[in-house]
Formats: sequence, structure tokens, C-alpha cells
Amino acid sequence: MALCCLLAFWTGGDAMRVDKLFRRSRLYRDKWDDVHHSNGDTYGERTVKRAIDNTSEFYEPSTREGTAVQDDSDFADEFTAASSGLSAETRGDGYR
Repeated sequence: MALCCLLAFWTGGDAMRVDKLFRRSRLYRDKWDDVHHSNGDTYGERTVKRAIDNTSEFYEPSTREGTAVQDDSDFADEFTAASSGLSAETRGDGYR
């Protein structure tokens, strides 16, 4: 959920981009696509919806002329590189 909230912030609350980026993370599991709700929502869909609903502010990039916007793959690679260096103690999640 925490990663999805971060992704919701950085993607401006775009559910499809949050899902796409989350699937590239080491946190992704097969259950992401399992239907877990009576309305047919998958575990992943509900998690992304909750993350977006719980995010009160969203990143708004500046629109300076000549500034290129990175695509999702660049963002995912940078995010993964930055977060992979964190120790379990730093993250506080108990995972190793």
C-alpha cells in the first residue's frame, strides 16, 4: 500500500500508471490479479483505488519550455535503483 501511495503521488493519481509501475516492483505478487471482492475487483485494483483515495496531494510537474517528461520506464528504473539500496532497518518493514 505504501508504494502504491507513493506512485499515486508521483503519477498524479493515474490508476493505470500506478498499476503498471507497481507490476515492475519486487513487491508484485501473483495475487495482484486475483479477484478478491464481490464486485469483481482484483486485489491490485482495490489496492490502487485505496492508495489514490488516501493520497491528498499529487505531484504537478512544472511545464517549462524544453523540459522533457520522462516515460514510466525511466521513472521505474530510477525508483527501483533508489529504493533497492535501503536496508530493512531503514525501510522499517522487517523484510530482507
